[in-house]
Amino acid sequence: MAEGRYLPEHQHNPDLRRWDGFAMHFKHPEFSAPELEALQRELYRQDFLQLGPSLVRLMRIWLQGYKNLRNSPKPLLRARAERQRQEVMAGLPGIYPAMMVGPTPQSRAQARRLFHEICLEMGGLPLRERLKGWATLPLAAWTWLSGKPFRVLAEDLSRNARDLLTGMFPRLASKEEFSTSAATQPLTIDPEN
Repeated sequence: MAEGRYLPEHQHNPDLRRWDGFAMHFKHPEFSAPELEALQRELYRQDFLQLGPSLVRLMRIWLQGYKNLRNSPKPLLRARAERQRQEVMAGLPGIYPAMMVGPTPQSRAQARRLFHEICLEMGGLPLRERLKGWATLPLAAWTWLSGKPFRVLAEDLSRNARDLLTGMFPRLASKEEFSTSAATQPLTIDPEN
């Protein structure tokens, strides 16, 4: 704020719904906020296409950490290994969509290799864990079929919540911030009214 780089529209009423790391709230000396947001989206898209889902990469690191530390003579490191094993098992359902609908054939193959490596290291998977994994596929299919990034879906949900609120509390509908359906309009409620 002291440097004067915070965008004027966010200084007194920041839109916290867009406080997601992708929306610009600061001035840049070379780019406008929409240009930077578009550039960042494209960079993340390229990262995703070339490297695959970040969950797969993170789980590979956790699995390697587990393998490196599980036989340590130090109790603290063995406890860390156990925590990493638990993280791998908790993230395992996310591997199923990566194996089936990852962005490229290479990323799908990497996810399958990691899945098989995890199964070997953990001594197979109980039926319950396999069912959790298969249950993620309909959710992944819905997201894929919708063709909308999560942020757009969240904005749609936010707009629907605003519409529901105005239906439940008609006095709010007269307020200017509820009279627009633009997703970028901040949702504020005056507790005095």
